[in-house]
Amino acid sequence: GTLSQPWRNINYAAGKVQPGDTVLVRGGVYYEMVTSRVNGTSSARITFKAYPGETPVIDGTAAITGWTKCTSASDFLRPDGTSIGSFAGNPNFANIYKAQVPATSVGNPSDMAIYENGEYLFTSSFPDQKNNVFDDETSYEPLTSSSWGQTTYFIDTSLNQPSGFWIGATAKVWVHANNNTVSSRKVSAFSSGRVTLSSALPAKLGNTGSMPDAYALQNHWSLLNKKGTVYHTTKAVNGYYTVYVWPHNTANLASNIRVSNRDMGFWMQNASYVTIDGFVIRGVATRSNSQTHRS
Repeated sequence: GTLSQPWRNINYAAGKVQPGDTVLVRGGVYYEMVTSRVNGTSSARITFKAYPGETPVIDGTAAITGWTKCTSASDFLRPDGTSIGSFAGNPNFANIYKAQVPATSVGNPSDMAIYENGEYLFTSSFPDQKNNVFDDETSYEPLTSSSWGQTTYFIDTSLNQPSGFWIGATAKVWVHANNNTVSSRKVSAFSSGRVTLSSALPAKLGNTGSMPDAYALQNHWSLLNKKGTVYHTTKAVNGYYTVYVWPHNTANLASNIRVSNRDMGFWMQNASYVTIDGFVIRGVATRSNSQTHRS
């Protein structure tokens, strides 16, 4: 391409480059995944670079359309896509909108990421999280001695909802004995404050750190309680997931609520000595394999 007749997309240029080449990318938003398969050399790197004074954006999202306003507290589906039935609904329904997302447009539904006008929407959570992007484990609900020694369930008697209420929600469990890490599990059963996990935790629950092990429940219809939060089903029904959002601004429902539908922005596939400079990459990761000398 040339300045007066540039190529339309970056991935096309990636298929043309040779060692020593530099691809200058004009400012704008590019909805594509760029795959680089060609090696540069130590003395002749391949470079993808922002055009001077401009900012190209690699965006791995697709617009969610067809939003409708929830009409009642019971106008929600369970995580498995079935009706909530007689379970309590969400009293904030008048602020919440729903739409369907094709299952073919997302990868693992448990990792579904939703953005509003470029801002990440946080998954509905109990307890509420202080940080709107990353989990804040210090905001998790501390567990008590009734859960010590367990790996397949925990108990919190303040969870007084009917049996089965939390099934399908995501439980994040902060386990100090497992190198102070958080494990994510689906709730497979719930009764009388006992939350059963879909698989065993990597270590026994206890009080081995500076504070007791703790948990959060996430991605459940009842937890949508403020602007900038999202809940979505994790089992497709007739080829679609259902997404529920409490938007920051309802004007964004027209085209600015988006779902990440690509795994990567740049994929350095068997490519060494490649430089990426001056890009904004959102809604995706940048991935490489075992090749070297990338920057």
